[in-house]
Amino acid sequence: WLATLDAEYDNLRQALAFCRDESQPGELGLRLSAALWNYWPQRGYFTEGRAYYAAALSHPDAIAAHTLARADALNGAGMLAFYQGDYAAAAPLHEEGLALCRELGNKKGAAMALANRANVSAVQGDYAGARARYEEALDTWRELNEKKRIAPILNNLGNIVTEQGDYETARRLQEESLALEREFGNRQGEAISLNNLGILAEERGHYPAARALYEESLSIHRELGMRASQASNLCGLGNIAIKEGDPQLSYNLCLESLTIRRELGDRWGTPISLLSLGVAALELGDRPAARSLLLESLTGHQQIENPLGISAALGSLATYAGN
Repeated sequence: WLATLDAEYDNLRQALAFCRDESQPGELGLRLSAALWNYWPQRGYFTEGRAYYAAALSHPDAIAAHTLARADALNGAGMLAFYQGDYAAAAPLHEEGLALCRELGNKKGAAMALANRANVSAVQGDYAGARARYEEALDTWRELNEKKRIAPILNNLGNIVTEQGDYETARRLQEESLALEREFGNRQGEAISLNNLGILAEERGHYPAARALYEESLSIHRELGMRASQASNLCGLGNIAIKEGDPQLSYNLCLESLTIRRELGDRWGTPISLLSLGVAALELGDRPAARSLLLESLTGHQQIENPLGISAALGSLATYAGN
């Protein structure tokens, strides 16, 4: 289906442009843009997708619409804002979408909005808020017996539990998620679960296992053409290479990751790759490059108000100063 959309994308662009015309029903643009919520991020069309969402949501006939199509478009717009690290824009979009879904009595839409709002809380370090929202969304999907929706929530909840240091619970959640994704043949979900199990293995110091999980995830993401996810895998592999004593390999992997993220305009991922690249440069003895990369990473994390990233960048800069 991704390949089908690739072939038709120029036609879809023309249709989306047509929907901007004020003579057309606002619902058209909302429905079409909402239908592409998962296509744009998988192909890295973050900025373009956000522009289409903005046009659809601001259409005179759509601004005051109390419809599921508007709620879906708000959710999609919030996701793209999140992927670009624009949390100040993402949070209110998801909150408006959540309120609208609740007003309409749409439990599925509310659960999706809750999960996406939880993603914003998670990257901003609000683990309690993120966990509460994930658990509420999970309860809804279990109530509705939506097994395909349960897997990604388990995955995200596992990430939060990992950050809270409960590795055994995190492993159980991630493995349950992976089993469900494989049961349904969801290759994208499988790759995400593998990557997150890699993060968990890395946190526990199990570097060979982490490397194998990242590599398996990367192979699937390359098969699916998901460049943003490839960048995340490459950065993870770069971190493992540093810990296993191969800074040159780490530098090469992190540079590839950074190149992809800059091409995609990924404001959230770019400073992460910069940080890992700076650490590799420091290990290679290139102090001027290391300082420049680490400072750029710090600035990037500050711009998107990512407290965890800021803390990590400051820690690496302190290591630089100590060396």
